[in-house]
Amino acid sequence: MDLEEEKYFVSLGMRRIGGSFVKALGEALVHAHPSNVQKIKNTWPEYWKEFLAWGQKIDKNDGA
Repeated sequence: MDLEEEKYFVSLGMRRIGGSFVKALGEALVHAHPSNVQKIKNTWPEYWKEFLAWGQKIDKNDGA
């Protein structure tokens, strides 16, 4: 999975189920240049992993 695809899923998960800070981070991801996406991924790897999984589940359920 490339960074742009990960960005979609992470942002989706963050914006749907995150707290206020994480929701704002997810919104920032929507607008972020790839270099800034990488900075977010590197700074909060635990959020990235968690919300990547959530975003994939949400996307799958929305498409069902």
